[in-house]
Order: sequence, then structure tokens, then C-alpha cells
Amino acid sequence: KMQVKMKLEVDVDLRVVTIIPGRDGTKNEGRAGSIRCKSECGKLDVDVAVKNEALRDKIDEEPHDWYGRIITVRANGITKSVDYRNHSLFLPRMVEDCYRLDKTKADSLSEIVAQFNSAVKPA
Repeated sequence: KMQVKMKLEVDVDLRVVTIIPGRDGTKNEGRAGSIRCKSECGKLDVDVAVKNEALRDKIDEEPHDWYGRIITVRANGITKSVDYRNHSLFLPRMVEDCYRLDKTKADSLSEIVAQFNSAVKPA
């Protein structure tokens, strides 16, 4: 009862590659289900759930407007894929319900790793 659980959370900027449609038989069937994002170097890719229904409506109206845009994703860790070729994020979620207008370059895997490392061991 007297313990506090602390979780590491880091915000990273990733490039939107495509919109993944919702699975058949779900409430999001035929609508935007998640957003596939990649690091600038392409060594990290992850599917991020759409933040809310209002954003889902916005994405459904103009999905191609999101391609190539930068979004901020909050995650609790970095994982490796089953085949160990690529990296992903543990528990990724969108920070804002929009894309960034002030950035045109996503973070690279090395920058993302550095961000997680500095969150654990500050300089």
C-alpha cells in the first residue's frame, strides 16, 4: 500500500507513413484505426492508435494530408521486432490530436535511444 509505481515516459517525433484502417467487425471498420509512423532513419516503426473520435473524423476527411507529417508520440520504452531487424515503441500513444507544423524532420533511432537514456540517467 505504501509504494509508488513510476513509469518512464518519453516523447519522440515520428513521421506518418500511412493510415491503417480499422479491423473488420470493429467500430472503426472502414475508418482510420491507427497511424503507422517511422523514425527518420527508418530503423524504428510503430502503429499508434488514433487519439480520439474527433481526430479520427479529421483523418477520415483528408487522410493524404497526414502522410509525411511529423507527430509527437509518447512511449514507455523501445522494443525490438520479432525478427530483430527493426525497433518499435512500447505503449505508444499520440500526445496531441494534430500533426506538428514546426517540424519537418523526425527523430532518428539514435536520437530516440539517447532521449530514453537521458531520461534514466540525466546529464
